[in-house]
Amino acid sequence: MMDHESSPDFLARRAAVLMLFTHTVRTAKRFVPTAANYFCHVNRASIETAVREAKGDEAALQVKAAAKKTEAAIIAECLVADAGWLPGPLRFAEPAPIDEDDFEDSGHDDETDQLVDEFPEAAD
Repeated sequence: MMDHESSPDFLARRAAVLMLFTHTVRTAKRFVPTAANYFCHVNRASIETAVREAKGDEAALQVKAAAKKTEAAIIAECLVADAGWLPGPLRFAEPAPIDEDDFEDSGHDDETDQLVDEFPEAAD
């Protein structure tokens, strides 16, 4: 009997997920938000939020002062160009710090580097 993790379907799905993740990471590294590819496709509040995240409140006021959305999108493109800002779907969460207390005891005595018998046999 074949276990679940070695089945062809499981392995194919896993390979597909890894390929998709790799493609997403590469796309995120190359993506530069412009008026044409991003800012014209979101509402004004999202444009202002993007600029605020990338450059701060004063820069967001420049977008807010724009008379038309297309003007706001062009201003946002110029302001965000060198900031490295990415839209939410292209961002990756920072990994949580590793807390060594979360790991189970390996059964080794760190001082002697020998295995420790967790369950010694009872004396007769």
